[in-house]
Amino acid sequence: MSDQDNAAPTLTVSLIFDRVINYAFQQNAIPVLKELLICNNGVSRQNLTIRITTEPAFAVATEIRLQSLAALGKHRI
Repeated sequence: MSDQDNAAPTLTVSLIFDRVINYAFQQNAIPVLKELLICNNGVSRQNLTIRITTEPAFAVATEIRLQSLAALGKHRI
């Protein structure tokens, strides 16, 4: 058996975001986070909660709920 066979199923999260933000972004409601991609490379999952926060807390925290994510499935936000 290889190490991969024993590895627990995981989720991979990828972000596309602006690396530099300024006051004009906030004044013009320009999103800093452009894309959030969740890739499931394991078993199917149910009732997922994705919580997005910033540090320091310059934006309101957001929660996104997914009813399910199939094995090897992707969800783009």
